Amino acid sequence: MENNSFSYVLDSALEENERIFKFTGAVLNSREEVIVTLLVAADDYDSKLNDALRAKVEKIVREAVPEAYDVHVVYKKTDTDERFIREKIFNYFYDSSPIMTAKIKDAPMEIETGFGTVKVSVGLPADVFSYAKSGEIDKGLAEYLETQIIEHVEVELYRTEGNSVSSRKKIRKIDSVRPSVRLADITVVVPLIGAIAKKPAYITDVGSKESDSVTVCGRIVSVEERKTQAGKEYFRFTLDDTTGRIDCLFFSRFPSQLERIRTYLLQDVCAVAEGNLKMDERSAKHVMFIRKISTCTIDYASITTDVVYKEVPDEYYTVEPTEYTESKQGSLFDEDGAVPDLLQGKVVVFDLETTGLTPANCKIIEIGAVLMEDGIMRSVFSTLINPGVHIPEETSAVNHIYDEDVANAPSFEDVVGDFYKFVSGATLAAHNAPFDMSFITYHAEKYLYNFDNPVIDTLTLARKVLKKDRGVNLGALCERFGIDLTNAHRAVNDAIATAKVLKVLAGLDKQ
Repeated sequence: MENNSFSYVLDSALEENERIFKFTGAVLNSREEVIVTLLVAADDYDSKLNDALRAKVEKIVREAVPEAYDVHVVYKKTDTDERFIREKIFNYFYDSSPIMTAKIKDAPMEIETGFGTVKVSVGLPADVFSYAKSGEIDKGLAEYLETQIIEHVEVELYRTEGNSVSSRKKIRKIDSVRPSVRLADITVVVPLIGAIAKKPAYITDVGSKESDSVTVCGRIVSVEERKTQAGKEYFRFTLDDTTGRIDCLFFSRFPSQLERIRTYLLQDVCAVAEGNLKMDERSAKHVMFIRKISTCTIDYASITTDVVYKEVPDEYYTVEPTEYTESKQGSLFDEDGAVPDLLQGKVVVFDLETTGLTPANCKIIEIGAVLMEDGIMRSVFSTLINPGVHIPEETSAVNHIYDEDVANAPSFEDVVGDFYKFVSGATLAAHNAPFDMSFITYHAEKYLYNFDNPVIDTLTLARKVLKKDRGVNLGALCERFGIDLTNAHRAVNDAIATAKVLKVLAGLDKQ
């Protein structure tokens, strides 16, 4: 089934607002079933892919496939988040080229996300570059990414030797994010079934997503020999690598293979295994179906789940704070001149504008913050952020931030280090702080920044000080205290207004 022809058939039968799918292929499996895979962008998956649309799509697919075959449509939720793309790039090399896996780990990488297109540039040393070009790895990577994300993909490989870094707009390291698949060091002892070429991944990194090729290792904590209803022998065992556990199944029609498994796979023996990971409908857990397996020794020192977060950057890279200027910052502490405990030292009051309400599915599109020292506002941090995805119309209607406003803005990855530097050593404050903190911690963790600052929630503080639960939103508090809230729902304006509200509430709380 040709991608272009099927995509045309599908789009022709759908309404314009229903054309949210990208056809990536159809596969005929061993049970004579045609598996059709369609990609759906995360926002559309959550908001548009309902039962009615599924039924409509499956009817179209059914009519396009010969009647002799059963048809199943698989909908894959995808994202253009840079971390997601980097994970897919690493997975591609891990699955297709063990030689390149180690090289790509430290390669400079640039990912430019635009509307409809993603451009990936990877710098390689001369010897690796020659190997990659001769093997058409750029073409293979582009074709693979086309099956993983909605956008059209362009891949460029370039030599790093003799390349001027300053001539490239932005050079990013693939290790600037926490790798999605971490590898353990093992030594094969007895090869049992097949030869395993790839290093095993941490079980915790692979144990919850289906895959056609997974390699893991671990100590056997349980092993059972069973029979199917048809009397076919198989083995079920569990591997534990200290990061997690995974259930494994081994079937074979060869008695010699079953005997080798019976002889060598004993409890507490370490093994490395390769196979495919699928959902077991009975247990609702992912189970690994073994193709290759060996006993091994495991270097447990190579397995660590500790996250090494980044230090505070030495200087601002993309966003420079500016001095806060206001003709008069009235003192709220005239009675005894003492600064309330809440405002002593450094406090950064911040606000975020986002594409939606859930960090896992939505992006940050603006950060605004003001730094106070002992209650006096000193400097401001403000930036729009290009989320790499369309900003929903309902979001733009509230904050008046549109796609064209962020088209030339930096990415979150480019500004998160600057914001981390701005808030270093400060208490963070926000109105309804759990919302803003959930976004900043979730997205910053991808780039190994840990926002573990103490936090003040002015919403909770207002409820405590005013002894009321209603009428404590930011707009109502600003009206109550005579604070200007011009351009509400823009991050820096909300942050400054929240800072002024905090000063009033801290003064009242002190009394």
